Amino acid sequence: MYKAGGLLLLCMIAALSGQMFLDVTDSLYLWSPYVADGVSWIDYNGDGRLDLYVTGGGAHFLYRNDGNNVFTNVAGPAGVADPHFRGHGCKWADYDNDGYIDLYVVNFDGPNCLFKNNGDGTFTNVAEAAGVADDQLGHDAAWVDYDRDGFVDLFTTNYQGLPNILYRNNGDGTFSDVTDEAGLIDYTWTSAALWGDYNNDGYPDLYLANAHS
Repeated sequence: MYKAGGLLLLCMIAALSGQMFLDVTDSLYLWSPYVADGVSWIDYNGDGRLDLYVTGGGAHFLYRNDGNNVFTNVAGPAGVADPHFRGHGCKWADYDNDGYIDLYVVNFDGPNCLFKNNGDGTFTNVAEAAGVADDQLGHDAAWVDYDRDGFVDLFTTNYQGLPNILYRNNGDGTFSDVTDEAGLIDYTWTSAALWGDYNNDGYPDLYLANAHS
């Protein structure tokens, strides 16, 4: 990313041979005049091409990869523009096991969003009904099946001393807050979270990046 004129611009860097890179942002029409806080690649429509989702302070963008180095912003018609809040983390997972990848967006100044993939190129925000519409200065999220029941669970991080939350997937489209019983109550201004089995015991472990501890 590059800063220009007081605005943070999203930049696409293409890999060249010999470990060199080329900025192709303008040629792919991927630049944005807004502050960008989160980004993720995903093939959301199952066409075999990676698409790009970007969150920020002014608007969110879903760049559909049309092939031949052409991207089209379809956030509005897809239902994931969410222009009312400043988005941070954006993480994808098939939370309901219907074969379509879904999107969770962590917002800093409003409730988080769980966008259910309808399978037709559109999404529906079901965060409130699912029980994951947290509204606590959110920063990041991480999906994992921590209890190995076949359904991905969700961990969200919050800023300014607000508690992080572990949501257990109930398998029926809803989630339950199990932070306390899991021993994950934390008030340390967490910026990012990452799951991984660091000791190869078959159980996912959690690493937190904190700002004030």
